[in-house]
Amino acid sequence: KVQLNVQDDFAVDNTAYISSPSGTKTKALLITNNASVFLKNALLASDEVDLTVAEPPIIPKDNFDVYILSNVNKANILPGTFEDLGRRVEEGASVVIAAQEDSDKIDYRGLTPVDIGGRSEGGFITVDQLNSFTKNTEFGAVEYFFSATPKENSLTVLSVVGKPLVSVVRKGKGKLAYFGILEKSSDFPYSPGYPIFWTEFMRFLTDQQDVRNLNFRTGDTMILDS
Repeated sequence: KVQLNVQDDFAVDNTAYISSPSGTKTKALLITNNASVFLKNALLASDEVDLTVAEPPIIPKDNFDVYILSNVNKANILPGTFEDLGRRVEEGASVVIAAQEDSDKIDYRGLTPVDIGGRSEGGFITVDQLNSFTKNTEFGAVEYFFSATPKENSLTVLSVVGKPLVSVVRKGKGKLAYFGILEKSSDFPYSPGYPIFWTEFMRFLTDQQDVRNLNFRTGDTMILDS
């Protein structure tokens, strides 16, 4: 708060408020049996993310802000693991399911905002929701993907031939997200926009805002969620 130490006839302009992000890093847990170099490096490249990598069946009991499941061996997932993650989402964490080559054979126990179907021929990626993690980013195309069906209240962010490719949904106090761009089917992981996408995506999942979105000039118009 910036305040002028004066007593005049127009007090309303003697105080200004400036907001900034707290600076606290996002605690992220990457759960994987074969860490993707692209995904791991994208998360490590962000100075806003404190990354821990866990290899199932051993998963830390610590609390994290975001849990990312990628390239997991379903045989190594202990019973109750997905259910435990679901409870953490209800309490305020976020879970991201990153699609892998056998995702259609894994029962994620309700941790996805979509129902994952069989493999389909790909096409160009369409941006359905222009926001902080999709603007100014070229996603290109995918050779193939899993045909998914959105669940109730889920939001499709990116799609291919009308099918969800990246989706999110609120659950309890947290969020569930599906990232359906398979590395073998896309050049997106090679692009400069890939780490930027993940930095902005992590901000979205933890409800953090850029400093430019926290401050407004007198006369600006604010569009609220409701």
